[in-house]
Amino acid sequence: MLHLTLEDQLFLGQPKQVGTHSTVHDHLAVMFEDDGETGYFYALDMRQNAQPVVDCL
Repeated sequence: MLHLTLEDQLFLGQPKQVGTHSTVHDHLAVMFEDDGETGYFYALDMRQNAQPVVDCL
């Protein structure tokens, strides 16, 4: 089941960084980052201190 945990406006071409933790598993999080040219989506496992990024798109 999906839950809305974050809502924000994104404007194309403007840098932005937003993220949120899972409502079910505290160690899981996602982040969206836009550097003004390219958007990145990261799936994170915060238990992995050395490399928390487990997948990206």
